[in-house]
Amino acid sequence: MTTVGYGDYVPHSMLGRLLAGGAMIIGIGMFAVVTGLVSSRIIEAIRACERSDCRQCEYSVEQKSLYCSHCGIDNPTYFSPESK
Repeated sequence: MTTVGYGDYVPHSMLGRLLAGGAMIIGIGMFAVVTGLVSSRIIEAIRACERSDCRQCEYSVEQKSLYCSHCGIDNPTYFSPESK
């Protein structure tokens, strides 16, 4: 539908140009949407692995947190910075 390379085959009518332009936009959009969805799922999975439940209120906190952001307890996941 669209030209690739030197551009020696291009649509000449207005309908052909509109169709080619629409095909280009849809093709680029499909790659952008799929890339965005896949990368957001990967980041979501990484963040889920780095979180655990607070031992007092069971609120989800980062494993490296020194305090629970929900109840304020010290060392909500028994993580000590020295154990790195």
